[in-house]
Amino acid sequence: MRVLSYLEASVTWTASWDEVRPLAGAAHGVVLEFLQKRYSFASASQSPSSQATGFVTPFLQIGSFEGRSPPSPIGQIDFQPAAIVVSSSTTEAAIEIFDDVMSSLESEFGFRTPPDRPRKYASTIVSQLDFRISEALSKWSGVLDFIKKYQGDNGSTMAPVSVRFMALDGGQPSVNQFTFERRFPIIDGDERIFTLAPLSTTDHELLLQHIETIFGKA
Repeated sequence: MRVLSYLEASVTWTASWDEVRPLAGAAHGVVLEFLQKRYSFASASQSPSSQATGFVTPFLQIGSFEGRSPPSPIGQIDFQPAAIVVSSSTTEAAIEIFDDVMSSLESEFGFRTPPDRPRKYASTIVSQLDFRISEALSKWSGVLDFIKKYQGDNGSTMAPVSVRFMALDGGQPSVNQFTFERRFPIIDGDERIFTLAPLSTTDHELLLQHIETIFGKA
């Protein structure tokens, strides 16, 4: 297994805005300006998830964290009413960014870092795997034969390209899911896969190695 690209990853900390903000509060615009300047954010506004609940919390997009070499991109920092979400290229980078953000806000405005809580992860990776994806999904060939029989020859060739596992909360699908699908455009001879997993980037890579062991040669 060879990683071709870390697309995006996010870490979510369960923490209410009331326990994170300074005791006496802080001006929303001043906090936004500070974060925007420190991390070179292209956009700084109010969290969409807070608008419907009467909270005014920071939401920043497309920035850079210079505390790593090379610098890590920041997809977003979202202070939600009941959570803080940070996204970057990997979950490891997102954790470092979170620590730096909270440390700087504490020093500058008196913000409070939430106590250690369980974290929720999501990561997306494009990788090259050492087995043929079509063979791993070969049991779906009978379905394809049925489709071809009734569709007829329309000049295109169909093939199974993905599989998805999804958690069901009360019978309803949730955001907790694992997606495994062929990466397009297809390059001849390449077995490129896009995967989305509710895991840290490191554990996500271990999962891909395990999948490769099951379907191909380790």
